[in-house]
Amino acid sequence: MRLGTVPVVRLYYAQSSRGDCRGVPLSLLTRIAPVARAMLNLLSQGQLDIYMAIGVLAAIGVEPDRLPTEMSPMCWLGLPDDSSVQHLQPAVEHVREKREWVRMLSEAILRMGKLTGPTGELVGRATSGFQVAAERTDLDNEMSRTASELEAAERSVIRLAVSRMEGRPVSAEEIGYAVEYNRKYVLTPAADIVRQAREFFDAGLDRRAPEMARIFLRRILDNLLKKDDPRYAEVAKAIEEANPARFGE
Repeated sequence: MRLGTVPVVRLYYAQSSRGDCRGVPLSLLTRIAPVARAMLNLLSQGQLDIYMAIGVLAAIGVEPDRLPTEMSPMCWLGLPDDSSVQHLQPAVEHVREKREWVRMLSEAILRMGKLTGPTGELVGRATSGFQVAAERTDLDNEMSRTASELEAAERSVIRLAVSRMEGRPVSAEEIGYAVEYNRKYVLTPAADIVRQAREFFDAGLDRRAPEMARIFLRRILDNLLKKDDPRYAEVAKAIEEANPARFGE
């Protein structure tokens, strides 16, 4: 390219404060991938161990020529009094050990993905919608930062493409290209949000805190409709212009 710049757009997961390494080319998935690979290998090994641990019937105290060559349901087999048929099965401690490692790796993946607490608890601790949102803040922040990096990368790609087409460096302001990635991640089911909103309105708090009432209504809207839905802007405008005195009706 005769533009005096290398036609390469860098896409980093985040920006670091270190002067020698501003870009951070790591994401949640990058850190999780090797752990998931190790867990998959353990699962394959564990399945093989289970197949090898299938028990067999062993007749003890019986001459080989007195044993049937074939056995089927509803058949009778007579054996001497001092003989026995036992179910032989190898040890399975190594299978339990692999299962424990798989469990620990699963907890590590959830912890790195910010889907559990710092101690890796798998049991839900949240007792309210606010606590659920607070515990998910780290995950939302990382996803939001990633969206910002994606927006900047896309704008740079468009600028390079237009510059190459024009044969001269073209600034982003001259192009006027804008892009916005989603930054609202609603993981709470709509039924839970509606229930929380109903309790808020039933308590009569909507008239005392109308802006909080609008927040509840926006959360329901974000859960039910995408921003590119033609009805989204209309409903959002109705929420902003609604009379707070009639929220509870």
